[in-house]
Amino acid sequence: RSLISTDKKRKKRAATPALNHRQKKRLQELKRRRNRVLVLLLVVILILVIAGYLLVSKLGSIMRPKADQTTLSVDSKGKIRLEEVIDLSETDGNKGDLKDFVKSAIDKYNAKSKKDVRLLRFGNVDGKAYVETEYPDDETYQKFTGYQIFSGSIKEARKEGYTFSDALLNVKDGIAKDGDYADNASVQAEDDLKVLILRENIRVKVDGEIVYVSSASTRLESENIVKISPADGNVDASELVYIIYK
Repeated sequence: RSLISTDKKRKKRAATPALNHRQKKRLQELKRRRNRVLVLLLVVILILVIAGYLLVSKLGSIMRPKADQTTLSVDSKGKIRLEEVIDLSETDGNKGDLKDFVKSAIDKYNAKSKKDVRLLRFGNVDGKAYVETEYPDDETYQKFTGYQIFSGSIKEARKEGYTFSDALLNVKDGIAKDGDYADNASVQAEDDLKVLILRENIRVKVDGEIVYVSSASTRLESENIVKISPADGNVDASELVYIIYK
């Protein structure tokens, strides 16, 4: 065996570990770069998703038809929207003053609250001022407006102390007949039904079909809309109204 051949083999074996070490470092660097790229892609995707959601939400508000009269709407998650239609000709104010007042009131409330009130839209409808605000839940609405309100299930309402002692009318296909009273004990046993309870003279839209409603101060407009107004015409008087729906 030649000494030259043996020496070459020794050098080759000595070089192999060094080569493997360089390959490992190269692979590790490639993995780190790939991970950085993946993280960057995930961040970009997350930003796009959030931006898309905000854009859809904004477009949804813009494209949603405006109510032609003041209306309170409750969605399936308990979020509340208030659309106010105000005839400024009956007041001494103007649109600019009204917008400033609304924004100032919202900013002042949000500065002290963990749950924000949002101003969604401000504009015109039928020559009147239009203001749309959004509240994350009934508690926020009550604190901001001062009007008593509860939104939840019948079971939750009972836990809050509501007695369902008012006279309730049966409702079918958006119609409630005078004198067709529901059995209050049976109504309270339907734990899973949703209920909106409020003391405010306003038009109300719920996310479902109304099956029972207080007989006093109410007039059904459809299967999910009821108008609350004082029977004697005194706008300063209001009664506690139950709107029960499924």
